[in-house]
Amino acid sequence: AFVTDVFETTKPEPRGTFETPHMRQARVKAATEKANAEKCELLLADWDPNKPEKPDKVTSDAYKTLFVARLSYDTTEKKLRREFEQFGPIKMLRLVQDEDERPRGYAFIEYEREEDMREAYKRSDGRKIDGRRVVVDVERGRTVRKWK
Repeated sequence: AFVTDVFETTKPEPRGTFETPHMRQARVKAATEKANAEKCELLLADWDPNKPEKPDKVTSDAYKTLFVARLSYDTTEKKLRREFEQFGPIKMLRLVQDEDERPRGYAFIEYEREEDMREAYKRSDGRKIDGRRVVVDVERGRTVRKWK
């Protein structure tokens, strides 16, 4: 009779599950992926691919804009303007630069008339500017669907 008083009469609480390092790693990874997916959905909802980050540096009409590539890093805006102004009046010229204000080697030139842009496109591809043959093309980023 004294032995039955020593033992507990109620059932013990259920044991908690032990989390192995592998299980913890999987749980943390799943939580991180879920948080990143939610963040991406919020950012994607606000993002407009046609809205520029710096509106003052974007040409207004893509159909009047030329893309000039393979420019020498020494080429200045003045030199480029002189070379391309012979085809017609230029509305805006932008030499693309990185964050440190160093040239990237390409530019966008917006003409006032589309005919002038076409003439410059036809006659200036392969022209030498500052000792380098440049590539001239129409702007395709905003004019051609699914162009990357």
